[in-house]
This record gives sequence, C-alpha cells and structure tokens, in this order.
Amino acid sequence: MEFTGERYIPAIDGQIKYEHLHRYALCLDFVIGKSVLDIASGEGYGSALLARVAESVIGVDISSEAVEYSSQEYRTYDNLKFMLGSCEAVPLPDNCVDVVTSFETIEHHDKHEEMMLEIKRVLKPEGILIISSPNRLTYSDEPNYSNPFHVKELYYNDLVSLLGSHFKYMKIYGQRLATGSFVFPLEDSQEKNLKAYKGNLDNLNQQVCSLKSPIYFVAICSDELSTIQTPIDSIYIDESDDLLQGQTHAQLQQTRAELERSQSRLQQTEAELERSQSRLQQTEAELERSQSRLQQTEAELERSQSQLQQTQAELERSQSQLQQTQAELERTQSQLQQTHTELERTQSQLQQTHAELERTQSQLQQTHAELERTQSQLQQTHVELERSQSRLQQTLTALEQFQVQLQKPDEEYQNKFDYVYQQWQETQRLLQQAQSEWRQTQDMIQAMETSKFWKLRQIWFQFKRTIGLKVD
Repeated sequence: MEFTGERYIPAIDGQIKYEHLHRYALCLDFVIGKSVLDIASGEGYGSALLARVAESVIGVDISSEAVEYSSQEYRTYDNLKFMLGSCEAVPLPDNCVDVVTSFETIEHHDKHEEMMLEIKRVLKPEGILIISSPNRLTYSDEPNYSNPFHVKELYYNDLVSLLGSHFKYMKIYGQRLATGSFVFPLEDSQEKNLKAYKGNLDNLNQQVCSLKSPIYFVAICSDELSTIQTPIDSIYIDESDDLLQGQTHAQLQQTRAELERSQSRLQQTEAELERSQSRLQQTEAELERSQSRLQQTEAELERSQSQLQQTQAELERSQSQLQQTQAELERTQSQLQQTHTELERTQSQLQQTHAELERTQSQLQQTHAELERTQSQLQQTHVELERSQSRLQQTLTALEQFQVQLQKPDEEYQNKFDYVYQQWQETQRLLQQAQSEWRQTQDMIQAMETSKFWKLRQIWFQFKRTIGLKVD
C-alpha cells in the first residue's frame, strides 16, 4: 500500500513508526484472550499485532482500498477480519466486543459524539476503550502547523469533556519522543523490570517522570474502575534502528514519496491535458464543420436577401412615385389654401387699415386743433414775455437812476427806491413765471411731436401722398 501521509504503513521508519507501534504495544496486556474492535484499522498492521494475543480482532475502515489490501495482506490470521465501515456507523451488533482501540482517528472527522455513541453501543458493559488524539496545543498551535488531513483537533479539556460524558472512569497519558540514556543487557532478556530516573545533579532520584507538553494523548476509558488500573508507563525501542539516523532516512523516504506523488499527479495532469487537447481538436473539427455549414447557410441567406432587396427596391420605387404624385397634389392644394388664406388675410388687413386710418384721421384732427391752440397760447406767452422783458429793462434803468440818487440822504428818494425795488421783484417774478410757461409749452409741443398721434399723422400724410390725395 502506498504511503500518502495519512495512514502509517510498516515500510516507513523513523518517528512515525515509534509513535504508532508504541500505541499498539500498550494494548497487548489489555486484549489477551479478548474480542477486539480496531476502528480505522488502515493498512491492518495494528489489528494483526493485536490478533497475536487476542481471541478475535475486527478491523473497520472507511476506505474500501484499505479493507481490500489488509484482508489480502493478513489473510493467514484466522481470528482477524476486516470490514468496511465508519466511526459513526460501525457494522457490528450491540455489546459484542471487550476492547475498542482507535489510534489517531478522532481528529480526521468532526462527528465525535456519534463516534462515542457507536463505541459505547458495541462495547460490553465492562469493556475498555483505548484511544489516542493529537494535543492541539503542541501539535498545531505552538509550531503553527496545519495538517491537511485533520478536520477537528482537540485540546486536553475538550478530550476530557468528550470522554467523561460517556465513561465513568478514564486515565489519560501523554506520548512524545524524548532524549534519554538507556542502560540494557547486551543480550535479549525476558526481564520486564525497568527503572526510571529523573532530576539533575542536585536532585537525582528513581522516579517515573511526568511528561510535559505531550504531542499526543493516550486515554484508557471504562465504566469499571479496575479495568483501567494497569499502568502503561513505558518506552518503545527498536534495537535495529537509531532514531537520530532514522529521522534523516524517514525524511528522505517522505521526500521520495512526495516526489512520487508529485510525478504521479504530473502524469495524471499530462494525461488529462492530452485528453483535453484531443477533445479540443474534436471540438475545433466540429466547429470547422459547423462554420462551413454556417457559411453555406449565410450564402443562401444572402441570395435570398438580395432577391428580397430587389423586390423591396421595386416596391419602394413604386411607392416613391405614388408618394411624389400625392405630395404634388398636396402641395397644389396647400398652395390654393395658402392663396385663399392670404387673400382673406389681405382683405382683413385692408379693413383693419381703413378703420385704423379713420380713427387716426379723427385723432389727427383733434391733435391739429390742440396744436393750433397750443401755438396760439405760445404766441401770447411770447408777447407777454417780451412785454415783461421791456418792463424789466425799464425797471433796471430806473433802478440805476435811483441808485445815483440814493447817495443823497433823502427820505423821499428812499421811498421811491423801495417802490422801484418792489416793482423790480414783481417784474422778476412775472418773468420767471413767463419763462416756466414757455418751457412747459415747448415740452408740450415736443411731446406732441414725438407722440403716437403725431407719428400716425405723419404716416397718414405720407399714405395720402402715396395714393395721390391732397394733404390738408
């Protein structure tokens, strides 16, 4: 089976091998002689490992390819079988297994409640669930990493809350690779005793140390407290592997696998491109045929349109001639109506002009009489003005004479002077009044000459001269 980065396969060494094999190794003491369900069994290596000590093991996976491969790869195990199914729909009856294992599964989907309900359904009342989950804090948040295969990762509190809502008892451990010094026999031994030390120069003692910031959580859950008391504090060592060197080898294998996947995707892309080009060529050929048919249709359409245009042109010429004849008739009728209208308008204007001339003649006669009266008044005013000027001259002469006599202190002369002076003031007043009347008369004459009636009188005289009448 090809390694895609989502499912572990035994051919891959390095860190991922240590993490996955260690989890299944923890389960061996719990599944001896028991019926086991391994959810998301993948390649099948873990289910086969458990089947070595368990009474029976059923591996369930959502991938038909994985189920088919594992069924063929591990067909020699009589107590092991693989089935197609999902976490939220396990193809097993109620209360049928003693142990359920599920490693690195829960983060690949978001139906966590449905998964827990299915596990509780297939477990016997005293059954055990051994499950692992990446620690979102140290797996993703702190390194700022996003696994493209993960859908919903859990923090510690989320995992505790989920498991605690379905099981009465649980014990959670942490898992991660760490640096240490190992002291072991030079030959294989059946001994199971292992001492652990922790601390530094000031505080060094024998003690199983707690694991800070684990990358993964491993939880043992059950409704029976006694079933989870077995400790699983442990280490996993592959005597044929040096992890420090293996990391480089694993990275190389992953790089090669990624390169192979890239090449495979490139080949698929090239094949798809060839298919697309073939379809494009077919489409272009079909387009050319369609264009040829279209050109033929367009040529036939152009011929039909040409015939139609000729017919329409002939029709338009006939219609044009008819319209010209109608237009000529309408112009003749219009000209006749205009002539008749112009004649009526001329007669009406002649009548209006005659009536206006009669009114103007009457007004001119009145204006002429008024003008004659005004001229008579003007002549009288002029005569009066001349008399006033004569009296004024006489008064001035007498005033000069009296001024000479005024040099003599005589009361008689003073009285004469006062009398003459009063006569002079009266004459001056009459002169100013006569001048004011003269100006008013001049203004009246000017207003009459610029008035409408005066202009009409001039027009009337011109009209009479034009038609040969005598001007009064």
